[in-house]
Amino acid sequence: MAPKICVPADFGRHHIGAPSHGNLTFNLGEGVKIRANSIILSLNSPVVDELTTNLHQTSLEADDFSREAVDCFIESTYTGEIEAVNLGNFRDVNKMSRVFQVSWLVARCEGYFVSYLDKLDSESSYTDMLFVVEEAVYLMSAMKKRDLLDLVTPKMNNISVACRSKFVQNYLSDLSNSSSINIDACLTITDSHPFVMLEVVTSHLEKQENKALDKSTRYLLKNVDFTTCFENNLDIHTRLFDVLENIHCLEKEDFQLILSLTRQLSQPTTPAHQQISKEKQHSESTSETVTAVKKKFGWDVLDYKKRKGMAPKVCVPADFGRHHIGAPSHGNLTFNLGEGVKIRANSIILSLNSPVIDELTTNLHQTSLEADDFSREAVDCFIESTYTGEIEAVNLGNFRDVNKMSRVFQVSWLVARCEEYFVSYLDKLDSESSYTDMLFVVEEAVYLMSAMKKRDLLDLVTPKMNNISVACRSKFVQNYLSDLSNSSSVKIDACLTITDSHPFVMLEVLISHLEKQENKALDKSTRYLLKSVDFTTSFENNLDIHTRLFDVLENIHCVEKEDFQLILSLTKQSTKPTKPTTPAHQQISKEKKTQ
Repeated sequence: MAPKICVPADFGRHHIGAPSHGNLTFNLGEGVKIRANSIILSLNSPVVDELTTNLHQTSLEADDFSREAVDCFIESTYTGEIEAVNLGNFRDVNKMSRVFQVSWLVARCEGYFVSYLDKLDSESSYTDMLFVVEEAVYLMSAMKKRDLLDLVTPKMNNISVACRSKFVQNYLSDLSNSSSINIDACLTITDSHPFVMLEVVTSHLEKQENKALDKSTRYLLKNVDFTTCFENNLDIHTRLFDVLENIHCLEKEDFQLILSLTRQLSQPTTPAHQQISKEKQHSESTSETVTAVKKKFGWDVLDYKKRKGMAPKVCVPADFGRHHIGAPSHGNLTFNLGEGVKIRANSIILSLNSPVIDELTTNLHQTSLEADDFSREAVDCFIESTYTGEIEAVNLGNFRDVNKMSRVFQVSWLVARCEEYFVSYLDKLDSESSYTDMLFVVEEAVYLMSAMKKRDLLDLVTPKMNNISVACRSKFVQNYLSDLSNSSSVKIDACLTITDSHPFVMLEVLISHLEKQENKALDKSTRYLLKSVDFTTSFENNLDIHTRLFDVLENIHCVEKEDFQLILSLTKQSTKPTKPTTPAHQQISKEKKTQ
């Protein structure tokens, strides 16, 4: 079975932006359109796969994302790396990876985030801290995902209280307009020191001159841990309640809130509660968080810089997904067959299998290929093979065209599989095989020689046929060259090759042909055979063939000058004196025949 394509993978950076491959459009704002290949996106994203393969969409709305982020996202799916991610586009790239469920890219984005997070300490600036907190807050707001916040929390809790307090004071300086998620993030990163949040709310109320409790203030008061805070910071108790006493405009819910706070503060704190609180404060460290990220994704996402350029290159044959075959949204390369028949396939899958198609589409921007030399069945089989990495649809009827296509388009693995199929058929031949069985292998070998000047199949046929009985081969050749006048030189060469150890078989064919022709004249095919056959070996072992051949040649009615020169050459061959045949010579001759 061909291996299934696993992402991240390197589909080839040179394919990015090639117009012939771009059959899926991302629609950005203000009429901007970015095109990419639907198959590469589908293999990376189950969401894109569903939208294109099953729902036949050819465009996706992406006006929520920046141009830079979409470019980076597409580049990542093509190369298997996130080289173009930076602080400016991280948010959109991270969101796209989650919207389209590109799981490996989600992991790499978290890896990038953690690599930035690891640099933070008590000396870090407000801007440095703001990036990680804002990204965590955005992910919570936009997608209800705590992934980044769960990474930020332990790191921020290892930073000094003074540094965190300063950050939170700045971050929530406009508390009235801060969302509940902004407040939740700050409650989380100050969890071990909740008095920081009470400082924020107290300062906010003082700034507001105690007019009223707004929505954000109420939310913060409801969620902060008063009990722990007041145990360790009694002065904050006095300040807060002094401020609350002077609120000018109180509503019913404010009264219920204050009542709830009073109830919290009146509950006794047991030793067990203190221990739980202590354990909560000393939750997992940053190093433990890093380990958790690695465990979550099953591999070390944090080493993405070391892994730069290391995404495995796509190797064929590979399984790109049988369900993609025939999906209209993926078919951006057209094979033009005869009588107006058109078959569409995906240019990237074919380019990854074929360097010829890669050149035609990627560099020469062709979107169609002429294929009227091939049958519909063969083209379907060829395309299916490139999609699945298998040759299940190859049979005796389409073998010739599939084999030729694999060579024309230089799909090396398919050439090898076609040869394997050919050999599996060839192996069944023996002296009991029918003329039709032998005809298939010889005809395919002859066709490949004629059409492409390739001896590959003939070199496979020769040793097999030479292991079949002389009588069987003789009968086959007599039938195969029964119309010698119209037989090509390639057909004659094939028969000379498979009867190499018994050349008299070819002379029998020649004599029978001349006798049928009633000795009128030598035609082109007859001359070619006479020039090519090994007379010396033939006459040594079959003296009667010598007499029969020259009897026929003597009665040729119409002899041309080239015929005279040919007969002279044959006479020279057959009458050439030979050295005495020693036992050593006989052994060499025997070995040669065996080979």
